[in-house]
Amino acid sequence: MEEWGKISVENKKLNKYMGRISIPDDNLIQRFISIYNKEQEDVDKVVKEVFNTYDDSSFSNILIKVIVLNMLYNTMLLSKDNVINARRADVIIMAKHIYKNCADELRRIKEKNGENIEDDVICLVEKMRKVKKTKREEKRKGIGRDYFDEYSFATKYCAWSIGVSKVPIVDSKVKGMLYLYSMKVGTQYFDIKPKELLDYRYFVKKYNEFINTYFSKNYVDYKEVDKFLWQYAKCIESGDL
Repeated sequence: MEEWGKISVENKKLNKYMGRISIPDDNLIQRFISIYNKEQEDVDKVVKEVFNTYDDSSFSNILIKVIVLNMLYNTMLLSKDNVINARRADVIIMAKHIYKNCADELRRIKEKNGENIEDDVICLVEKMRKVKKTKREEKRKGIGRDYFDEYSFATKYCAWSIGVSKVPIVDSKVKGMLYLYSMKVGTQYFDIKPKELLDYRYFVKKYNEFINTYFSKNYVDYKEVDKFLWQYAKCIESGDL
């Protein structure tokens, strides 16, 4: 397979993928959703079962979910405190943060059963992603800001807690594909400012614009759109098209 590197808005050579993407139609969408289901279905089943089994009522429950999600979705949290890596939280810190600051809000959103939850989810993701450092960590690790930014993990935890069909997941591949499509078709149709994708409200807005522009009403499910974008990016990166 040809090695294409990484689809990400941080990749300065992203333009090299331009000739590899096609405007979505039902056949293209279904092709990559089917590949995803074949390759990732077992992983998603395990994550779903764990999140359905354990609620957010205790630290131990949350820690189990954080560990499983981190391992199976490769979210890059540390398995334990690490003095070398100054940029990522570890699973213990993340679970404590969710239990202390986010569990009640998660419960309230889930009680709405998916009705009028977009603003609530956006606010929750912004809260969950910012994991406060201790003074010891700030001093030892020498990082200017006083929190770890676990943006992608927060969207994935919220999605699997509230419903993957209801919460858009942030992933480097998905961000890269959205930006590629904005360059492919021109800004008059679908305009994206890459740095603004770090703001979850902006990401959700552009994600919805992408869906409304290129997807039929058969694909209003965020999870199905995520499957398509993630799997398509993976196949482009490997040259396996």
